[in-house]
Amino acid sequence: MRYGFGENGSKDIQKSPQRKGNRTGESEKFKFRDIDGRITGVKGRTVDVDVLVRDEKVYVIEVKSRTELEHVEMLPEKSKTVERVLKRTVDRMFIVTTNIDREAYERAKELGIEVIYGNILE
Repeated sequence: MRYGFGENGSKDIQKSPQRKGNRTGESEKFKFRDIDGRITGVKGRTVDVDVLVRDEKVYVIEVKSRTELEHVEMLPEKSKTVERVLKRTVDRMFIVTTNIDREAYERAKELGIEVIYGNILE
């Protein structure tokens, strides 16, 4: 999904969950440190999610100025960690980005990640 990032760009981003038919719930930054490795399988790993929205459903949102393939491929793993910690299913994953590499965009579509972007870089 393409949104402008000009003068009204931030307004477009703020409205985008409503445009997708989602009621906005409580939003927060999510940060978890797996001290003993029971959740992620790696002792001491820190998992950071830019925006976590929770109401009846759970949405994981990453915000990037430029999104590359590795960012896309990490999002499902972050979502699995959120699910294990909260004991709830992540219903949707989003990436909000100014620029996304073509390869990353295609991979996001394959993984069911919704992308809100300004430009696709070839």
